Formats: sequence, C-alpha cells, structure tokens
Amino acid sequence: MARQLRDRLKFDLARNREELIEVVGPIEDLSYAPAAGMKDYRAQLVEIGAMEAETIAFLSTGQVPAWEDLDARVTGATTGELLESLAGLRAELFALIDGIGDDDLGEAVPVPADWASFVGDTTLEREELFRWLARHEYYHLGQIIAYRWIQGFNPYKRPA
Repeated sequence: MARQLRDRLKFDLARNREELIEVVGPIEDLSYAPAAGMKDYRAQLVEIGAMEAETIAFLSTGQVPAWEDLDARVTGATTGELLESLAGLRAELFALIDGIGDDDLGEAVPVPADWASFVGDTTLEREELFRWLARHEYYHLGQIIAYRWIQGFNPYKRPA
C-alpha cells in the first residue's frame, strides 16, 4: 500500500534533517566561512530554521512575520543547541503537516509577493510549499558540505 502524501513529505524532510545533523554535528567552530561575504555555519543553520519558521507561520496564519523575528526562533551558542532549536521547529512543522488533509495539501494558496520569484508563481499547492522548504534546506546543506570539504571533510568517507 502506498504511503500517504503527508508521510512522503515528512520522510523527505526527515532525511534532509538526518543528513544535516550528520554533517553539522561535529562542527565546533560555527564562525567558519570560506571567504569574506559568505554566510558562516551558524548563519546557514539560522537561515534553514528561519525559513522553516516562516513557512510554519505563513501556512498557519496566512501572515509572514518580519525576518528578524524568524531569526530569533533559531537560538543557541553551540552546534548542539542550534540543532535542538531546529528540532523544535521541525516538530512544529510535522504537527502542521499532520493537521492538513491530503486533499488540502493539493489546494493552491496565494503566496506572499516576495516569495513568487523563489517559488515560480503567485499561488502554489501546500504540498509544493513543503517540498520547496525541503529543497531550501538541502541547498544550504550542500553549501555546508562544500565548506566542510574545503576544511578537509570528505563526505564520501563518513564513519560507518
């Protein structure tokens, strides 16, 4: 029997997060960035969490809070604390997904004007907003992997 749509969405989001935790977990110096003007590790993690908080707020209320308020949802001085903060947001996101019926996941909703250039339209199905969020996290995960690669971490030689 095929999994429900919400379960497939949660699976993709969970896999992304598992890989993020695996790659980021060992990082001690969150201030590293390969060059001036690039976001450091901490900023990458805050960006992931703030976008998740923004999506949760939008799909829950139809409103988009100020970015500064979203950044404030991702707290912590250490990698572990930041990951714990991201875990709290992920639990909120999964509760939101669980509360939306499969039919409602396919319903198109108007997106905020400043999102249109990122998502490609002025309306988008709720399902696609969750998929877009997963792609956003994976994009930043790729950046983090590239940073780690520069520092000598080989993602192909992960511990078993």
